[in-house]
Amino acid sequence: SRPFHTTVYTTMLTATIRRFAHQRAAKVPPQQVPIIGVLGIGTTYNPKMPKLTYIFTSYLKWLECNNLRWMPISMYDDPLVVQEKLSKVNGILLTGGAEDFGTKSKLTDYSRSVKTILDYAMETNDNGLLFPVFATCLGFESMLVVLSDFEVPLDNIDNDNFTLPITL
Repeated sequence: SRPFHTTVYTTMLTATIRRFAHQRAAKVPPQQVPIIGVLGIGTTYNPKMPKLTYIFTSYLKWLECNNLRWMPISMYDDPLVVQEKLSKVNGILLTGGAEDFGTKSKLTDYSRSVKTILDYAMETNDNGLLFPVFATCLGFESMLVVLSDFEVPLDNIDNDNFTLPITL
């Protein structure tokens, strides 16, 4: 049996590919090209603009190379604004980077946004509509933290100099 995280990651990627693969082969009018929401992460680059977010260009180019458009979602947006933006996109990308998750009793802006996104995605998928979530690195870690209700099962694992055999 595969580990949980591998199954979830593969399922998200497969759902995304199946949903949008046909778009690459066809000449699709711009208004019909799927739009993917991309959650921006915070930066302390400019102290005069404390709520500035960024998205690595490589993620945006990856979407564009797959004939997808994107819409930025700021981690500082109000949950109602995030939900409004989510209603206008066909899926979400949670990127890598570095952010604090906070605690169950005190969510950070990033964790609050991820929770809003995941709640929306689960509700939409439960209602029979496909809403894929693709997460990598920080995005995947944040999914684990939020979905485990901040009871992170990997909190006290010492994995230095630890190897496992690869079985194919």
